[in-house]
Amino acid sequence: MTKGADGSPKNWAKVLTWTLEPVLLFCTVFIVSHIWQKFALSNQESLGLFLWAPDYLNDMLSLDRPLSRLIGAYLVQFFRFQYLAEAITASIVCIIFLLIRWITSRCGFTCGAFCTLAAAAVWTAMAKTTETSLGILILLIAAALSIACIFIRLKEFFCLRFALSAGISIVLLICSSLLIARDKEIQSRERWSLIEQASVNHNWDAVLSVATPSQCRQDREMLPFALLALNEKGQLAEKMFLYPIQGPEDLDTEGSSSRRAFLFSSVLYESLGCSNEAIHQTFQSACFTAHGTSFGTLRQLVRFYAYRGDEAMVRKYCTILQRSSLHKAFTEKYLALIEETKQEKAPENDSWQRNIMNHDQLSDLILLQQEGISSGITMDRYFCYLLAKKDINSFKTQFELAKEYYQTIPRHFREALEISEGHPSPDNIYYMYCQAEKGIK
Repeated sequence: MTKGADGSPKNWAKVLTWTLEPVLLFCTVFIVSHIWQKFALSNQESLGLFLWAPDYLNDMLSLDRPLSRLIGAYLVQFFRFQYLAEAITASIVCIIFLLIRWITSRCGFTCGAFCTLAAAAVWTAMAKTTETSLGILILLIAAALSIACIFIRLKEFFCLRFALSAGISIVLLICSSLLIARDKEIQSRERWSLIEQASVNHNWDAVLSVATPSQCRQDREMLPFALLALNEKGQLAEKMFLYPIQGPEDLDTEGSSSRRAFLFSSVLYESLGCSNEAIHQTFQSACFTAHGTSFGTLRQLVRFYAYRGDEAMVRKYCTILQRSSLHKAFTEKYLALIEETKQEKAPENDSWQRNIMNHDQLSDLILLQQEGISSGITMDRYFCYLLAKKDINSFKTQFELAKEYYQTIPRHFREALEISEGHPSPDNIYYMYCQAEKGIK
């Protein structure tokens, strides 16, 4: 180890000078991403796609910025696993920092704070756009400039002291972290990513932790998800009117044409036990993704077809997923499952005899019952639609026929019966709903 004129070691100071800022940058990006963007990052994988297939590769190479998009799509598939999304994002930002520092040092400009500023700007842009390919594009440009700088060595004309540079870098990282943590668009995307993933995985407590009554008042698009979660937990007829319901349309997404609306309908019909319509809605949702399908779409289709015992379709979509890098365990699980449960004779195609779903959820619930398709949530949902329509007479008539199936009458059903008898109690929430022009105020 060499020593300075005062006898102090110099190696540790040099190592600290070159490593402190990138280490701080990596740790900051990792921690902030995990706290405020964990679900948004993992949702990128669900909506993304990367396949080792000629058609897919040709499609990607036909886009603008093909190389960065292809590398970005490859990396995003790793976002499926906990902490890898944050680590990959932090690594991209950190590598950009190191490349910029190399370029500026070769040009005679030594200032770690400037490199931190540039890297933090890239990080913020990636956080707001949810495009990993944007970071990859800037990384590739910086890498090309770095190679060119091998042949450049200018005399140093500016050098910011390390202590001052590190202090400025820390301030910049704090500001970037606060900007990302307080950005309303980023917050909304994180909430919605959690709701979508939790709904697909039937984690209803997680859905309700985000889609609270107050949050639904701010974003009414959350209402169907919250009400389905209550429905699944057996609490719809107890807590439905604690939410800002304005009519039966708030229980579903009929009439809406968006990826999220079709995703909800897919989850809803899965819960109702109608796998055919769940598959249909999944395909509808996939139309809004970049390639007309995604990892999340393919996994859902495998699950739905496995539930139906359709061996051919399970094998079809497992074959597609096997062209990715990280679905070996998933495909093996479902191929083994379908092998155990497959029927010796393929079921007869009698779809031509089946009723067609329409855009009236109340009618659809009746059709499902007529087809012999039912689930634990169907009856509560049917009666709650009647309450949301303020059709107390129909509710009373129908409920009398089903009353024996309820050991205890849920709160809102009791309240509706009180109104039908002309004796609503002072704390009758449903009565308040019926009196209000636009739901509970």
